[in-house]
Amino acid sequence: SYAVVDGTVTIDEGAFEEAKLESVTFPSTLRHVGSRAFAHSSVTALSLPDAFETMGSMAFWYMPRLARLNLGGALKVPHSAFRYNNALSEVDLRPDLNRLSEIGEGAFEEIAASSITLPDSVRSIGESSFARNRALTKLHLGASLASIGGYALGGDDNLATITVSPNSSVYSVDSGVLYAKLRGGRQLALSLPTNTVSELIVPADTVEIASWALRNNTALRRVVLPEGLTSIGYGAFDGCSNLTELVIPDSVEVSRGVVNTGLDTVEYGTKIRDVWMTSRGVRMARHIIVRGGVEGSFYTEGAASNGRPESAFFGEGMTKIEFMTQAPRILVLPSSLKELVLERFPEGGTNKDTDVYVAAPQGSDAWEVASTAMKDAGIDASHLHVYKPTRV
Repeated sequence: SYAVVDGTVTIDEGAFEEAKLESVTFPSTLRHVGSRAFAHSSVTALSLPDAFETMGSMAFWYMPRLARLNLGGALKVPHSAFRYNNALSEVDLRPDLNRLSEIGEGAFEEIAASSITLPDSVRSIGESSFARNRALTKLHLGASLASIGGYALGGDDNLATITVSPNSSVYSVDSGVLYAKLRGGRQLALSLPTNTVSELIVPADTVEIASWALRNNTALRRVVLPEGLTSIGYGAFDGCSNLTELVIPDSVEVSRGVVNTGLDTVEYGTKIRDVWMTSRGVRMARHIIVRGGVEGSFYTEGAASNGRPESAFFGEGMTKIEFMTQAPRILVLPSSLKELVLERFPEGGTNKDTDVYVAAPQGSDAWEVASTAMKDAGIDASHLHVYKPTRV
């Protein structure tokens, strides 16, 4: 054990890095701990003084035996400060002192706490700040919280209860779903992975689905998104393996999160500006329909775990289409097409049997764009056709 000398204000960068100490005590005078000061050390418990102020990034990371933390009066927890402390099961952020204002990126990633209470003073928690904490079952958000970074709670698959201070002006919880108030409506920020509902009707004033918002909601089978929704964030439905019906309104303009689900068909409306469907190693819908766009673009890459899509349809207003993987067996393109990229040597197979249909006559700009892309990809010109919509 070691007692830091009374009167010490600062512990320098790397001062106790890899130290074999089991315990350390700090004087009430301590105000700052430098970067990596206790990284990889053997300390089992930390209690920072009530008047403590700041610490450097990675100050206490990779401490394999650290089990208990009293954060004292810390004003901020910076990037990776307590990251990868896999034995850290008791975390007291000192809501009684109410001094902590910010928790940085990855600050408490991969710890082992079952319950976390954010003080009312905390205004933001950064990207991956509490991610991959599989022991976490309860989380309380304080009154001042205004921002939650991407994947902040990602991989916390046992999180069963989330509560919010009644004095919060931004966040609220309804049936295990966390919402954030935005200027033009609200954001669906998180649906707990332990939710057991099979159908989710998203409220009418929701304009955005946050990245990773419904990750690993394996009980979901049907989701209805409201008209007025404009954005679906990255990985929003990742791991929704039993989701077989997703109603996407015509108002959606941007979507980056509809892969790795149970969906056979994904259908977008006519206002699309940008769709990403990154399928590397995960399940891809068999049929992709984009009714139309506004200078719209589509991008996908990586071999899907269930093979290439059977078909993809892109309506008028879509201008840029990129398949940096196996293209669908049937690909329908609009007359508004300006750019087409088809991978010549796609991971997991070939594009040579792809049939491409263009909703424009031979010799048109769109036809020439498609013809050039096919040639570059090694697809024979006999697979290029004029698309003639079926009329009933």
